[in-house]
Amino acid sequence: LLGARIKDTMPENAVLARKIFERFYADNPAQGPFDRTSFGFVPRAGWMTLLFYMQMKKDGEMPQFERTRAFQNGVAVIRTGNWSDTDLAVAVNAPSPEGLNSAGHRHQDMNAIQLFFGRERLIADPGHTCYRSLTRPGDICTSSHATCVFTTSDGRQIQQKETLKRKTCADGSFSPPVTVPGKLEFTGSCGDVAAIVSEIADCYGEGVKLFRRHVIVCGKNAVFIIDDFDSDIPVAASWVWCFNNRDGILEYKKVNDPSSSRMVVRRGNAGLKIMNPDREGVKFSDERYGFLHDAYHPDADAQGAGKAGSALLAGHCESKASAGFRRYMITMAADCYGASAHWHLRADSPLAAALESYGKEQLWHVNATDKNNIVITDKVSGKVCTLACKDGKWLLS
Repeated sequence: LLGARIKDTMPENAVLARKIFERFYADNPAQGPFDRTSFGFVPRAGWMTLLFYMQMKKDGEMPQFERTRAFQNGVAVIRTGNWSDTDLAVAVNAPSPEGLNSAGHRHQDMNAIQLFFGRERLIADPGHTCYRSLTRPGDICTSSHATCVFTTSDGRQIQQKETLKRKTCADGSFSPPVTVPGKLEFTGSCGDVAAIVSEIADCYGEGVKLFRRHVIVCGKNAVFIIDDFDSDIPVAASWVWCFNNRDGILEYKKVNDPSSSRMVVRRGNAGLKIMNPDREGVKFSDERYGFLHDAYHPDADAQGAGKAGSALLAGHCESKASAGFRRYMITMAADCYGASAHWHLRADSPLAAALESYGKEQLWHVNATDKNNIVITDKVSGKVCTLACKDGKWLLS
């Protein structure tokens, strides 16, 4: 339907819609099941598909998008290759730069990331299903998403506030578009380095003055996450990673020995190693089981609903609650199943560290000790990029 209706007004998107349809359905249009539906949320081909397919835009090549792209709803994406390969992709759910015409189904998930490698979702969004289920509050809360939760000294959690919904006025008109607190401050790339910067402290309130997330992707495998916090009251930040275990094949282990503090997750032929250079300021948090849903359905336990344990929630937390400004670095290396084991963290300090691949074929060093200047160095080629903030604006050069 999309590819047919926008072929004249948005030809690039129309071609993209056709390519996506052909990739997933052209070779196997008889994908079931057809004896039940999920209100259109589970894609399937039907008799109307043939009618609209005949009206789709037939000419045109696959659009060549830039390495980083921010969408109107606030989602920002980094792809390490082109938009049709199986290399690393990282998405950040950031505040929309424009007002949202529809905000009724949003979750408390700003600054949450998703990470894909080799067609595997490793860090995923938990999704949602039946709104009448007792698990619904858990589906939408901050602690189920790959972002941060804050805990006060007396043990009270500070999660993100619910986004207000757009209302219908008495005269039938709509209230103004909904503004999500915070700001997507930067998306862009420089050579083999790409970055997203997003600040969302106003999503929390209650003494949280700053939560700025810098996501830096280097080459085709290395990811550096640098998080800035500031608060009026003592709070401890907790990082949550929502790992995809939807079919029970996730492999997970964590290691905390004198040489390294790391998590390793694997699915299929993809692996991810998460390493923390700050051994004193950050510690492991306990694992929890959650839900990873594929699609909405108005009934419980229906098609698309995730089973208990389909998400594994693991992460880190600050060693103690504190007030004021602080910065932390989390490093990630995504690669094939076996190769992911051969990525290593070489830390100079908690905010200056390198990710090194097997045989030093890739060696990326990031120095984030300066609050307004993050220096990224490709130790193999010698090229240097700087993610710098001047007069409140970030620039990668």
